[in-house]
Amino acid sequence: MPRKNSLTPTARKVLAQLADAGGAVEPPSGQYRIPAGRFGVAPSTVVRLERSGWLKRTVVGRNTLRVELTAKGRAALNGAEPEREEAPPRRRPWGSSPAARARRSLDAADRMARAYAALAGVSEEQARRAVEFFEVARGLIDAE
Repeated sequence: MPRKNSLTPTARKVLAQLADAGGAVEPPSGQYRIPAGRFGVAPSTVVRLERSGWLKRTVVGRNTLRVELTAKGRAALNGAEPEREEAPPRRRPWGSSPAARARRSLDAADRMARAYAALAGVSEEQARRAVEFFEVARGLIDAE
């Protein structure tokens, strides 16, 4: 199975057709859009190449008006090794359950209270009350 950022034979075929056409393809004269089968591959392949950054599409609604090769696509055709991108984290460190959200909220309120106490020179109890007041006020404003 190929790597996520590696070129499959069908992807290489699309990029080669774009390179042969001068790096960009526009609709034939008299037509408003590029036909779906223009590259001889499934339209989803072209969309996947765009998401991977190999090419760029100009789309209006469901009509593809222009397809052009990006610098990454040109480099791939010339045999350059693609740069690996870091995958985004799969989980939130705190989780997303209601209990986890409450813990996250309490932790943030506690940190705000400590910071306020340090900056304003008040006791932590006064700072916690001020933070609670602002949280309630924000809830009331958001409810409107």
